[in-house]
This record gives sequence, C-alpha cells and structure tokens, in this order.
Amino acid sequence: MNTITTLSAPLTVYKLTAADGRTRGGVQWGEGVTHTAPGTGELCKDGWLHAYRHPLLAAFFKPLHVPSYTRLWVAEAGGVLVKGLWRPICIEAV
Repeated sequence: MNTITTLSAPLTVYKLTAADGRTRGGVQWGEGVTHTAPGTGELCKDGWLHAYRHPLLAAFFKPLHVPSYTRLWVAEAGGVLVKGLWRPICIEAV
C-alpha cells in the first residue's frame, strides 16, 4: 500500500540520467540544480519527481526503465515522499 508522508529531513536518493545529465523532455540535472514538482496527479507522471532509494535499485531497474541512461546522480529529496513503492516519488530534489 502506498502512503504519502511529509519528510522531516532530507532523504538521499539516486537519479538516473543520460550522459549529458538530461532526462525525458530535456530536463537538466546536475550539481547545484534544484527541481520541484507540484506533487499532484497520477504517480509516475509529470506531477512528481522520481528517483531510487539505493544505487543498486537504480542499477537493477535501469534496463527496464531507462536502458540508454548512463549517469547516476546522488540527490537530496525533500517535501513529500510516497512510500510503499520500489522507488521514491517526491516533490523536491536538490
């Protein structure tokens, strides 16, 4: 079961991108970049940011989700977190 929780402290997450640091739609990730999402709408859609809780989960799911992505970023997630999924879905990542 999925539950939505407000984070009381930042959570370390892992984000896969293409070699140039971009994800679908040309969204740029990198050092010093902060992204936010409204945290609304269907999960796994544009209203949420997606990342993994552990680098090994990112490596395991990479062939299924984003086989062409070759870069793994470490980020701090804040705001709201959806628990109960194999990857965190949050509304802010730095």
